[in-house]
Order: sequence, then C-alpha cells, then structure tokens
Amino acid sequence: MDSYPIEVDDGLPIIQLDFESYVSYSIINESFTVMDEYEIFDGGVFRIYTKSRYLDFVKLGTIAEHINPNEHFVHYQIPCLNHIIDVISYEEPKIKEIKRG
Repeated sequence: MDSYPIEVDDGLPIIQLDFESYVSYSIINESFTVMDEYEIFDGGVFRIYTKSRYLDFVKLGTIAEHINPNEHFVHYQIPCLNHIIDVISYEEPKIKEIKRG
C-alpha cells in the first residue's frame, strides 16, 4: 500500500459526517494500525469496508445482527493525521459541507 503525507488545504471546505445511529465506533492511534490483505474496502480518505477485522469483531461481540436481522450494517473508516476512526452503522452518514471562515 502506498503512503503519502496528509497536507492541509485551507481552500477546501470542512466536511461534517453525522451518523444518526451506530452499532459501534472506535478511535485508534494510527501508529498501531495493521493493514493486511484480509480487509477489503473502497475509497481513500473515506473508506467503506465489505470485509474487515473490526466488522468481524462487532458481528461476533454484539447482538446487533439478532436485533435487526433484516438490516445490513457497514464499516466506515476515516483515516486522519494521527487517528483512525471506525464506525459501524446501519445507515449511511449524513454529509454536510461547511464553508471556512
């Protein structure tokens, strides 16, 4: 996997993601994250996983699938400068653009 620096562009808008409901979320220091070929996702700075260890963990460690057997939850990930944010939700996030200053 290629790596590159995260550069701040003050000309770009701020993007706000709102998850109205979620099954689980986690924030981890990016220095301790392991990437391997087991995980499958689409995207770059906003990823949607179809297969991940975090998704497996939540499926095994919660009753979410039993409570909502007709719902399919999805693993979303936002890699940031120092942290990785993972969210598992039944619903897509609401995305809003916020103009700078």
